[in-house]
Amino acid sequence: MTEYYELQNPEYAGEQQRKYLDRLAELRKLKPKVRITFLYSTRCPHCRLVKPILEKYVQRHPEISLTELNVESKETYTNLLEATLKGELEVPVAVINDRFIVKGDKDFLARLTYAIKLAENTPPTREEEAKWLLKK
Repeated sequence: MTEYYELQNPEYAGEQQRKYLDRLAELRKLKPKVRITFLYSTRCPHCRLVKPILEKYVQRHPEISLTELNVESKETYTNLLEATLKGELEVPVAVINDRFIVKGDKDFLARLTYAIKLAENTPPTREEEAKWLLKK
């Protein structure tokens, strides 16, 4: 399940924010095993690289719900991003179950899979532990 939210018109931003918050509330009621909020920009080359990979991954995993947010309207999402990421605006970002954050495009799918396993409380493989927990 994928939802798209694009905010480019400031007058439209309030309506879109309400839709986004309503959708998050619905998803929490449905209690999907994994919820991913993907923050991206259409101008970002890294986002254009990662977005199709993420969408394909979600299509193969029906237990995952995906909400995509286009953050090009910086004024609208600054507070949301700061609250979520506790830092400056940087995309692409995937937030898994409001607990785990995957930033950037380097090794995106491997890091996403690892974060999803952590979110599901599924023990990671030894290879994954060695690769991501010990990486500096």
